[in-house]
Amino acid sequence: MLLDAQVFFKIIKADKIKINDSITLQNSVFNYIVTGGLPTADDKLHCFLLSEQEGLENLISKFWQLESLEDESLNLNSQTKLCEDHFLNNHRRDQTGHYIVQMAFLKEPSCLGESKQTAIRRLNSLWRKLEANTNLQQLYRNFIHEYLDMGHMEQVFEASEPTVAYYMPHHGVLRPDSKSTPLRTVVDASCATSTGESLNSILANGGVIQDELFAILLRFRKNRIGLISDIKKMFRMIFID
Repeated sequence: MLLDAQVFFKIIKADKIKINDSITLQNSVFNYIVTGGLPTADDKLHCFLLSEQEGLENLISKFWQLESLEDESLNLNSQTKLCEDHFLNNHRRDQTGHYIVQMAFLKEPSCLGESKQTAIRRLNSLWRKLEANTNLQQLYRNFIHEYLDMGHMEQVFEASEPTVAYYMPHHGVLRPDSKSTPLRTVVDASCATSTGESLNSILANGGVIQDELFAILLRFRKNRIGLISDIKKMFRMIFID
């Protein structure tokens, strides 16, 4: 609110409180008001100059340090490190370029107990399910023939039992919305044997090998054009020695 000098002395009362040399609280009909002068502004100009002389080689070196990937070996746990060392020391490639690897066992396979009877019970249960669902039965037939035709499966005839054997049950998961794979077959390598051990329990877990989704999205947005591809049946292209 702005008041002119004609009414100023009509609103002022007698008592006042001095805060310091510049500020005073003056009582008025509107309660205490602050009066006083303001300190003069500092008209001095301040100018600063910062000059840094750094060679081009040092700048390039820093750039590559920022852009380089973090040393992942510092973040590997003991089991992941074991898997990497096992792969480097035991893998090879055949004439077609396929990788041939050995299983990274944490325990001797001899610790696996009897598993055939459990696998037979699971197979009988699967047969009953297939007999009740003709669509599922046909999809399972297609899956079996595909594996045979591609050489990813071979028929085993009656023979003497090996000293160490592990029978893996399998079952199908229907995916009606998928046009490419309406049936996804799951092989259960976690099925326990009579000793309580399974194939998965005695194998080292190499951890996640895929990049984090955030890093993938950033890399995808880096350039104007992005290419996407998929490797069909990728894990079945790796042979076990």
